[in-house]
Amino acid sequence: MLDYERDKSVVYFQAPDADVKEFEEENITFKPMTEKDMLEHFWQGVAEYDEFISFNGRTFDVPFLMIRSAVYRIRPTKNLMSHRYIGSQWEGA
Repeated sequence: MLDYERDKSVVYFQAPDADVKEFEEENITFKPMTEKDMLEHFWQGVAEYDEFISFNGRTFDVPFLMIRSAVYRIRPTKNLMSHRYIGSQWEGA
């Protein structure tokens, strides 16, 4: 996730066979975690923003996030499929 205004980014990743700790390079924080934790952190983070910008998000990224969240019974905090060409996203998922 990229916060352009704060010039900060976070990358969530899995490293199941390695003992990797959270680290930072330039303005990017890298955080190893499980898929469930990634989804929980993603939905917590996306709740703070009014805009969600992606490439191919409507046809792959968002449906994938929704399905994987359902597998773990994680409730999305935003409806990322609404308001395709409007800056503000609908807040109640």
